[in-house]
Amino acid sequence: MAYSTLDGTTSVYNITHHIAVPTNAYFTALTGIDLVVEGDDSETVAKKLLGLTLQARDYLFQDRSHKTRKTMEYLIAFDENWRRDFITYAARFVEASYTLGEEHILGNKDLPKLVNNSIKGSLLKAYAFDWETVNEMETSEEEW
Repeated sequence: MAYSTLDGTTSVYNITHHIAVPTNAYFTALTGIDLVVEGDDSETVAKKLLGLTLQARDYLFQDRSHKTRKTMEYLIAFDENWRRDFITYAARFVEASYTLGEEHILGNKDLPKLVNNSIKGSLLKAYAFDWETVNEMETSEEEW
């Protein structure tokens, strides 16, 4: 898999899926749950974190326009504040999946309060962007 890092300790950016994935170290620091200790090897944990983070992104993007989704993907890839807010949200989504069960999270249209608060209290609540931000994304020559 192709990965690039913004800081390397809290997340990795999966270029294949255009998504920032929290590291197990960051997940453990935030939640107190070490997924490797829970019985999986580090490669399996990385795959589970990727899969659940993709589900978290799908949930976050479900009601947003295509242009808003692309702009958010760009900002998550290149802006420290957006990246931090997204990986915190993704980690909370993964935590809820582990504590409540994946079926519970995916089977309900409403997310648990802890997960929902990580959206409402962050940059991720945005539904539209100014022209300059969209133009920056559309004209970027960065690989993302």
